[in-house]
Amino acid sequence: MDDNDVVVTGLGAITPLGADVGSLWTGMIEGRSGVRSISDALIPGLELPVTIAAPMPVSPADLLDPIEAKRLDRSQQAALVAAREAWSDAGTPEVESSRLAVVIGTGIGGGTHPFRRGPRPPAFRSAARFSSYCPDADDERSSCGAKH
Repeated sequence: MDDNDVVVTGLGAITPLGADVGSLWTGMIEGRSGVRSISDALIPGLELPVTIAAPMPVSPADLLDPIEAKRLDRSQQAALVAAREAWSDAGTPEVESSRLAVVIGTGIGGGTHPFRRGPRPPAFRSAARFSSYCPDADDERSSCGAKH
């Protein structure tokens, strides 16, 4: 084995097709889509300009301790749920921290966290103006340089 070889020892997932690897795999094999019609009830008050989405089938907060869930945004909650499944799938190994890595794939990666903090600042009042990569894009001092 080379020093650059990678070994996947455990898998974890929480996706629109299922809240674990088994249901994700089954959904993919069956050719199902996680995309569905949505209503304003998905994220109340956001005035979403779309009518479809691919939401997770269960809130990751429901799979965590309530105190733990409250400290994390939704993307962090999902990452933790999937990481715990992967760790368990790997057999909860004892491993040197320098030899451990986690790969996470996400579409918005925590960009919804500002919506959980009480009154929304002007840049977050509408999903059409929200940028997960540059939430202060309307601020002329922004390093992003993008204007909406």
